[in-house]
Amino acid sequence: MEKEKVYVIYKSEEHTKNEVRPSKYLVLVDMTQENYVCICARFQKDGILCVHILRTLI
Repeated sequence: MEKEKVYVIYKSEEHTKNEVRPSKYLVLVDMTQENYVCICARFQKDGILCVHILRTLI
């Protein structure tokens, strides 16, 4: 949504054919301070990078 700051992560249409409502995840990235926030909150709760944050790094 905003380069290097706000990302919306979702599955491709090919993978969501059988899903009723595809999930979307909002990821906030601050590259200067290496701060990442995802709405799934796995990084904040467990200290483990979620697949959504990892996808923004790619």
